[in-house]
Amino acid sequence: MARRVVREVELLDWMNRELHKDEDYRDCEFTSVTRLAELDDVGCNWSSPNLRAHGMPVAACQEAAAAISERARQSFNIE
Repeated sequence: MARRVVREVELLDWMNRELHKDEDYRDCEFTSVTRLAELDDVGCNWSSPNLRAHGMPVAACQEAAAAISERARQSFNIE
């Protein structure tokens, strides 16, 4: 499957929309990703999404965020 190339802000918007589909994670958000110098082993050019939580521990969001991040890494590269 070919990855869509998007701006980082578009990627973060997509990931946050996916995360916020579950009401339990409305207070969590992805804030940035790290651009890689080379494609990784799955062909993605970014990694390490930064996750922030408001009023709750980040750990409460991490499992859902990891699943969303993995789907995004299979689907998107950043400009």
